Amino acid sequence: MKDIQITGAEILMRALIDEGVETLFGYPGGAIMPVYDALYDYRDRLNHVLVRHEQAATHAAEGYARVSGRTGVCIVTSGPGATNTVTGVADADGGHHGTGGRADARHRRLSGNRRGGHHATHL
Repeated sequence: MKDIQITGAEILMRALIDEGVETLFGYPGGAIMPVYDALYDYRDRLNHVLVRHEQAATHAAEGYARVSGRTGVCIVTSGPGATNTVTGVADADGGHHGTGGRADARHRRLSGNRRGGHHATHL
């Protein structure tokens, strides 16, 4: 059997689709660029909404979760990009809205909320 190698970004794209994610909000830069490269190949299945600031991505994902009842997903780069999401992630977590965030290609922490959604943060 031949080994098949895929990137972490490719795994993330497949996982998002497997979880039923159709829309995600984000701001590209730095360490998250491999995810954006992979996202291009999934543009027929994943709708990306480009925002102008990382904090806007978290608030947009939360608003999407509130209105649609689905998990809102945001992707941003690590470092200052991740810290710019703190207020939005805290607000979503406090309101128990399913909001997911990716700060870079490494997984740091995963915690569930009462609505069954998850968010990963790089804090």
